[in-house]
Amino acid sequence: MTTTFTPQQVDDAIRAGLRGNRRDVALSPSDAADKSTAYRGNLAHYQELAQKCLADGDYRQAAEKSWGAYAQTIKVIAAAHGMNVDTHRSLLRVAQELNALAGSVAPPLPTGCVWASTPLKPCTNIFTKTTCWTEK
Repeated sequence: MTTTFTPQQVDDAIRAGLRGNRRDVALSPSDAADKSTAYRGNLAHYQELAQKCLADGDYRQAAEKSWGAYAQTIKVIAAAHGMNVDTHRSLLRVAQELNALAGSVAPPLPTGCVWASTPLKPCTNIFTKTTCWTEK
């Protein structure tokens, strides 16, 4: 089952993450399109580098490149909604708000797995303050 969020829900999450940002975060439609295209290119580049580093056994660099891909993903989402994320602080805040939005929907348990029948209880991730699930 796929959960779909409205553009307004995503906009609200991004704005909440950018609240208190001292810079102008609104982008013109043409700037948003340009940045989105650039960030998508960067994302593909980082994904490719991360895969290469993994294949080479360089796990530290793979982690670094994965972080780059993660950052570009958040920037693509924000640019697609006409907003700019340009600091680590705002990137993490926006990611936290998007994670909270996605975490507001309890994931369905898969069927056909041995552990699918294991009772689960909600818990809170101490770093992101979002709900996760663990065995009772």
